[in-house]
Amino acid sequence: MMRHSRWTPTAATLVGLGILLGGNASAQVNAESFAKLGFNFSPPGARSAAMGGAFIPLADDATAAESNPAGLTVLLNPQISLEFKGIRYTRRLAPEAGGRPDTGSEFQDERGFPSFASAVYPTERATVGLFRHELVNYRGTLVSNGAEENRLFPFTSIVDLKVQNIGGAVAVELGSEISLGIAAGISRLDLQVDFPRYGASRLEQAFLQSRLEAAEAGSDFFVNAGLMWRPDEVVSIGAVYKRRPSFEGIRYRLSDFEETEIRTVEGVLKVPDSFGAGISVRVMELLTLSADAVMNRYSQLASEQAVVYVGVEGEEITADDYRADDGADLHLGLEYILLMGETPLSLRGGASRMAPSNTYYVGLNRVERDLWGTRPLGSGTVFSAGAGLVLLRRFQIEAAGVFGDDRDEFVASLVYYLGER
Repeated sequence: MMRHSRWTPTAATLVGLGILLGGNASAQVNAESFAKLGFNFSPPGARSAAMGGAFIPLADDATAAESNPAGLTVLLNPQISLEFKGIRYTRRLAPEAGGRPDTGSEFQDERGFPSFASAVYPTERATVGLFRHELVNYRGTLVSNGAEENRLFPFTSIVDLKVQNIGGAVAVELGSEISLGIAAGISRLDLQVDFPRYGASRLEQAFLQSRLEAAEAGSDFFVNAGLMWRPDEVVSIGAVYKRRPSFEGIRYRLSDFEETEIRTVEGVLKVPDSFGAGISVRVMELLTLSADAVMNRYSQLASEQAVVYVGVEGEEITADDYRADDGADLHLGLEYILLMGETPLSLRGGASRMAPSNTYYVGLNRVERDLWGTRPLGSGTVFSAGAGLVLLRRFQIEAAGVFGDDRDEFVASLVYYLGER
């Protein structure tokens, strides 16, 4: 950050973004490019995406293994589902963090990938399934020209982060109205970080001042446990708890520009746990309203903040100077079935209110206060729309668009029923 900064081996952590996705996440240390990052976890499926993510109380297709595994009991026939997602991430660099002096700078990255696949088979006693889900698939690039006469050095930053869940699910009926489901499996991490900081105002002429690097893979387990209550054909109420993975032993390589001092520190990436609940009501024969709320434990993000810049005398920085607050995301969605002869066309729309998930700074260092902020950012609003079509009673085709301040998505999915729907 400043010419007299130095690297020190301290506790380190990697945290999710948002989400931006799938989920999104990025390695977080107290370096400029990681300030004011956020999260956004969205459940899989174009139908869920189009309905603003309000799927916990509905969860009546194969994506329920991730959204709420208890919903799998409603499936009557075996089915196979595939999903593709395209995401455009937008990251803004404020003037105080090295963006343009007047308006700041904006950077965009695009990703396209198969985000979900599953096979579900109902039996007389239970419904079982196998699935693969891209919980996080994020890429972020930044280029800074520095700020205020070496107060902040120029830097470039590249972050690639993937977290993939592979597992199975089982759901059973506990009576005529209540279902219980659980999904569990292995989460795989793939992380690449390259953050060089330069010692001159023009990057093409700059010498390397310092560098932060990581190239890591890891694994942990995840568990999703859900409950569904359907008292009648009109109302359904759902709840779910998600224990998300924690990856230990993430190694950062920290070096100065002459590489006379090279250190490796270990950290932890904890993807925040969550729990949520909601209600779905068929307000008319062909119109369904769904709403849910999800509490994400964002406070887990700052519990092991990495401090690689220790500050100056009187303004020393410690991991205890960083905070992140738990927050509730609110989702609302509508689905209307339009009959075109014997072919049903589903029209959907939704909105969500996303709680701030950024880590902020509460210490005395002036540079950190400017970069990270001293309080949570404001909530964000995301809008969505989409449609679905059932063809030949066996193929269900879905598409959705999601539009937010930091991320835009296109989601397409295909479900094949091994039997007439």
